[in-house]
Amino acid sequence: MAVASILVGKPEWIGLLPGTKLLATNMFELNNDGRKVGNISGLLKSVSWLFQENVHIMNLSFAGAVHKVMRKVFVSFHNQKCFMVAAVWIWGGSDVPAFTAAYKGVTGVTRINDHGLAYATTNSGKFVIFATLGVRVFTAGSGGRGRLRIGASFAAAFNTAVMGLEISKGRAKQPLHLPQP
Repeated sequence: MAVASILVGKPEWIGLLPGTKLLATNMFELNNDGRKVGNISGLLKSVSWLFQENVHIMNLSFAGAVHKVMRKVFVSFHNQKCFMVAAVWIWGGSDVPAFTAAYKGVTGVTRINDHGLAYATTNSGKFVIFATLGVRVFTAGSGGRGRLRIGASFAAAFNTAVMGLEISKGRAKQPLHLPQP
């Protein structure tokens, strides 16, 4: 809900791209212990559905280890001119690649604070393409109230909005392609 409020908002909460159609999917499920977990099957179903819906841009907010199948899926999406923005999560150390952000064709976004400084535990690997405000970000909260949040997911939402505007104006012809590790 918080990322959606940044992107499109709702009548009582104006987002960066009001009126834009937002599709959301959930790759998580409950395991035998009742905990929410993600797996490759759920991820494949989620991103495949978004691609089938002909989305122009995906905002991805999860991290994990590299996976051969997912690498091929994201390269395929990139080749089909689907823009992908991913939050760079803290994953095993500041320079350890955090996938999905580290896949070729995915724009990795990390967080900085309102003074332009990297957050203390920010990942800083070669796959980080942008650093955007992700500390003390005001988002929608429960009960119609806002709250301050911290996270790369919120930073990525700002980049997704900017890329969405570029796409809508016809200026973004090709997803960002920078060398990846």
